[in-house]
Amino acid sequence: MDRYLDCNKNDTRQRREEVRKLMEELVVLYARLDKFNHYGSGSKKVPLQDVLTYALEFAQNKPGLNTLEDVDMQSSKSSNNMNADMKKQELRSVIGDLNETNRQLLRV
Repeated sequence: MDRYLDCNKNDTRQRREEVRKLMEELVVLYARLDKFNHYGSGSKKVPLQDVLTYALEFAQNKPGLNTLEDVDMQSSKSSNNMNADMKKQELRSVIGDLNETNRQLLRV
């Protein structure tokens, strides 16, 4: 009978250590989630997802083309538009990554 008690005691100790490690990891993950949900400095903190959404909306706004500009200016604007499109794609991927991270953290 004693051998079974010793075996159970070791199993129980291992499980408690595993639970303790998982609880510590959960605290760290909640701290990371809190940083994403309260992004910024000072008293005004907003969710990082909202900040990235606002940045994406800002990048999507295109100023109207002025018809009196040179051809050189038009070509530089087209390259700027390509840069803006690349930035939009990067922002979308970052937002997607954040959404996936939030989903993973909320599953825990």
